[in-house]
Amino acid sequence: MSLKKISLVFFLLVITFLLKRGVFVSANAFDAYDHFVEFRKSAYKNFLQKYSKEYSMVAVGDVSYSRAVERAVKNRDNLFYPFEKVRDFISGADIAFANIETTIMEGRPIQDFEMVFRSNPSTADVLKEVGFDVVSLANNHTPDFRLKGVQDTIYNLNRVDILHSGLGENLEKALQPAVIDLGDFKVSIISFLDPAFVPDSYGAEFDSYGTLFMNDYNLESAMMLAKEKSDLVFVSMHAGSEYVNNPNSFQVDFARKAIDLGAEMVIGHHPHVVQSMEKYKDKYIFYSLGNFVFDQPFSYETKAGVMLDIKFDYFGVNAVILKPYYMSSFVQPEFVEGDSATRILDMLNYDFDLDENISL
Repeated sequence: MSLKKISLVFFLLVITFLLKRGVFVSANAFDAYDHFVEFRKSAYKNFLQKYSKEYSMVAVGDVSYSRAVERAVKNRDNLFYPFEKVRDFISGADIAFANIETTIMEGRPIQDFEMVFRSNPSTADVLKEVGFDVVSLANNHTPDFRLKGVQDTIYNLNRVDILHSGLGENLEKALQPAVIDLGDFKVSIISFLDPAFVPDSYGAEFDSYGTLFMNDYNLESAMMLAKEKSDLVFVSMHAGSEYVNNPNSFQVDFARKAIDLGAEMVIGHHPHVVQSMEKYKDKYIFYSLGNFVFDQPFSYETKAGVMLDIKFDYFGVNAVILKPYYMSSFVQPEFVEGDSATRILDMLNYDFDLDENISL
């Protein structure tokens, strides 16, 4: 049980104890007693409404509308083609999150052999219509077209009211969390990129644009800002060795430190395959969810992934429903069951039978 929950429950127990002992009631204070009974009822009602209401957050890994994905939607004259079989589930969540691994800007088509990504401005409209509310931009492709790419990507996401984190015109802006106001409380997402596989120039500095690199200073600073502005903090981490199913030590150390600093969950991506998950200090770390909409059809692992359906309230995550999917049709994820689901879930290397908060 979290410290916030313990404190609130303790308060209500103390009030109830004092009431039963007659501390608030005297022989000539029946009106005061009746007033307090109503106060107690109201306090319990407000407590249940604010602190026990459960919300859902869908989280997926890498999404890009560049290269062959752009051609796929163009050839079918259907911008929504990649999301057709999962769209209803995404739109039904209170929050939907993805890693958007591309710039969003006008420009030339990107060929298959190129390692710079650009998606048309309409991509932002598609993401909004599908139901995505917040995205990570801390990855190794959002700075591909330098400052203009950064500015245009942020502009196009802001244009359709999609929140984002992990990228900015300077370090101060890159550190800012994406804050989702649920009415009862606020949730924030902060996003980071492993600097090991990008040029130094891709990292935001005090006087230059870029992504938020994974280091102790950035993590501590971003966590402090997020905790000041919200009640729960989720951390997004773009890290790991590509096409390798196990996380490396840098991923593990960073994710665990994020939990130590107060993160509710760590959600990873970048390896383009599913990596293992773990429970650390009663919090979940998913090291990589795999590709979600991406043009890498060369192996089973790069066409498979896991969507998270996270159930949470003011006090934290209560449960996680795992939704395995596979792109049997090009760049189009579809939920799977049976042996296909088992094969994908085995990549998480986790004993689900020992965890009642994980369901399939």
